[in-house]
Amino acid sequence: MTLSLAAFGVVLWLRWGMASMFMMSVNQAAGVSFAAVGLTAWRAQPEEPAGVLMIVMAEFVLLSNPAFGLRLDTHMPGSSVAVTIGMITEWTQFGLTARLLLGIAAPDLSKAWLPNTLVKAAWSLTALGPVLLLPLMTPLPECGTWCGDSPFHWNHDGSLYLLVRDAYVSAWAVLASCAMGVIARRAVLATRRELLKRRLALFFAAMLLGIFVLQELKAVVEHEWSGIAVSPARGPMNLVTVAAVLLAVPIAFTAALLGNQAALADIARLIAMPVRLEPHALQEALRRVLRDPELRVSIDSRDLSAYCSRCDTRVGDPPVAVLLHDPSLFHESQLLNAVTKALERHLVP
Repeated sequence: MTLSLAAFGVVLWLRWGMASMFMMSVNQAAGVSFAAVGLTAWRAQPEEPAGVLMIVMAEFVLLSNPAFGLRLDTHMPGSSVAVTIGMITEWTQFGLTARLLLGIAAPDLSKAWLPNTLVKAAWSLTALGPVLLLPLMTPLPECGTWCGDSPFHWNHDGSLYLLVRDAYVSAWAVLASCAMGVIARRAVLATRRELLKRRLALFFAAMLLGIFVLQELKAVVEHEWSGIAVSPARGPMNLVTVAAVLLAVPIAFTAALLGNQAALADIARLIAMPVRLEPHALQEALRRVLRDPELRVSIDSRDLSAYCSRCDTRVGDPPVAVLLHDPSLFHESQLLNAVTKALERHLVP
C-alpha cells in the first residue's frame, strides 16, 4: 500500500506538480521511511505501539502530499477532494507525532499524567482542525502550498481563513512548547541508563518541536502584524522541518531498536555459553550489555527480602537470586525476559 501511494503521488507530480524534484523526493521519501522503520519496529517489538503508529503515519504522509507537499495545480481534476483528504491526514499526522514524541518521554503514558494529558489535547486539536479549516479554505497566492480550494466554497475572505488558521496553529505551538518542557524534564530526571538509550531520541524530539514552534509562530507574526503571508525564509524552514521529521522519528527509533537487538544478541550468547558464570562475572557481563553500571546480581538472602530503592526481579522458584536493576528495564519486557533466562541458566541449579 505504501509503495502504491508513493508511486501514485509521483505520477500526479509528473502531470500536475509544481514542486521541485528535490522537494517531491523528500516528501515521498518521508512516507516510505516511516513505513520501513515502522514495519521493522513492529516485527521486532510487536508489544510496543510505536511500530504501528509509524506505519499509520506513513500512509497519512503519502495521502497528504498531493494536497500540500507536491504543490499540484489547483485546476487538476479532483483537486478539492485531494485538499479534503490532505487536510484531514495533515492534521492527523500532528496527533500521531505528538503520541510518538511524548511516548519517548514517557514509555508508559497511562501512568504519566502530564504527557497523557498533552496527547489527549493533541488528538482533540487534530479532530478540530478539519472542522474549523475546511469550510473556510480559499485559494490565496500568498499561502504557498497550504491554501487550496475547499470543496464547500463557503468562504472567499482570505483574511478570515488566515486568522482562524493562525489561532489554531498557535494552539498547536503552545502544546508543542509544553511537550518540549516534558521532554526536557524527562532528560533531567532520566537515570543514566535511560539517558544512554534515549538521548538521541530526546534530542531529535526537542529539536523537531522547537523548529515547529519557531516556524509557525513566525508565520503567525507575519500574517497578523506585518501583513505578509509568506516570507522568503519559509521554503528553507519547511525543508528543515521535513528533515527534522525524518531524523526525529525514524532514525531515533531505528537507533533504539538496533541497540535493543544488539543487547538481545549479547544475552543470547550468555545463555548459550557452555560454562556457568559466577554471580560477579555474570553481573559485569549484564552491566555492559544493559548499559547499567549500578546493576547488581545477588544471591544473598537478605537482598531477597530487603526493600530495593531501584527495582528488583527475582530469579527461580523459590528465588535463589535477585537482580537489582534500573526501573526502565520494566518497560522492556522482551529484554527483561531474556535477562531472566540468562540468570536462570547460570544461577539456578
